[in-house]
Amino acid sequence: MIVHVLGNGPSIHCFEADLFHDEPKGVRVSCNWGHPHLNCEFTACDDIFIWNLCERNIYFTTPIVCQQEQLNKVKAVTQNPQHLLKLNFKLAPHSIRNLFSMGMSSGHLAAACSIVWYQPSTLHLWGMDSFWTNDCTSIHDAKGAKKSHYIHLWKRFWIEIFSTNPKIQFVIHTPTPIENLPKNVLNERL
Repeated sequence: MIVHVLGNGPSIHCFEADLFHDEPKGVRVSCNWGHPHLNCEFTACDDIFIWNLCERNIYFTTPIVCQQEQLNKVKAVTQNPQHLLKLNFKLAPHSIRNLFSMGMSSGHLAAACSIVWYQPSTLHLWGMDSFWTNDCTSIHDAKGAKKSHYIHLWKRFWIEIFSTNPKIQFVIHTPTPIENLPKNVLNERL
């Protein structure tokens, strides 16, 4: 089984128009606003994403993976809680709940859920620019959007995911080489 986790970093433009219109083998999952035209199995998200869907009354067809705590938080603060009933949610596995208490990104959530649900032999990471740039800019951000306070922890969280899953071959698609990675992680240049 091969899984492709599609992030929202600026490097997504290096591959999305070509590679993913060729229907690569394996399962595709995305993060936050994701890539609905690519028919992803799910999109992993944060509470800000869910809140935006509710506040703007946006219909979103891709199944949304999140934690129950996120849904509870949004339900308490949105002006449009009934919109939650129009969305398709799939709760993250309980086994990974403890991993997400300290600011992991939606990319981490997508990868961790994919590992539990699909047990891939290979997991590709696309558009995860924060890994090599320390920049959490998303192609979906509005100008002046609030950035994550946890970005300085994200690389450490990736290393933890790689290290706790040594039988999975991870492939980071990047324009720049990344050094000092665990043995089960490859760089594939864009």
